[in-house]
Amino acid sequence: MDRRRSVRLTSFDYASPGAYFVTICTYDRRCLFGDVVDGDMRRNEVGAIVTSAIRATPAVRKEIRLDTWIVMPNHIHLIVWFVGRNDGSPHPVGADGNPPSGGMRSGQAHYHAPLRRQARSLSSFVAGLKRISTMNIRRHLGIAADIWQRGYHEHVIRDDEELDALRSYVINNALKWEKDPEHPTSQGGEGALPCAPTGE
Repeated sequence: MDRRRSVRLTSFDYASPGAYFVTICTYDRRCLFGDVVDGDMRRNEVGAIVTSAIRATPAVRKEIRLDTWIVMPNHIHLIVWFVGRNDGSPHPVGADGNPPSGGMRSGQAHYHAPLRRQARSLSSFVAGLKRISTMNIRRHLGIAADIWQRGYHEHVIRDDEELDALRSYVINNALKWEKDPEHPTSQGGEGALPCAPTGE
């Protein structure tokens, strides 16, 4: 029986409009997507395919708008918006501008993930991104090995201050690669964000 720990909020609708921070790691944290040289992420062919899959997301998932994102050697960070109006403009930050029901503080966790993936939800988006990028990597490069770690890390962005801080974190991720907890030789850096296997 699978008893993977989940930090998903059981009371929260992960298909609701708002902004989300997502981290997805490669299988066994292998550096498959390229390397960081002098603070600049240089993607290889595998990283280029993942980049193309990310860029194609808004065209195939009308409910998603990309904000800030980066492909790192062994993980990706994305800030994505679920849009809540017919004109496609973003909903105010967070889930309806409010924290999830139940009064939970940021960082608190529940440990029971839903068994079924909801259509047009965060887990559906992540599963689709993994699927199409893996398919294209295998088709074009002939790589049969596993690409993605099971699960992902997610965070509901609650306000504009948090959104700005996360945008800065993503933009400067390559500059701080040597201190990143996902770096092959790193012991982790202060203030680093996790790449935990949660969700779908």
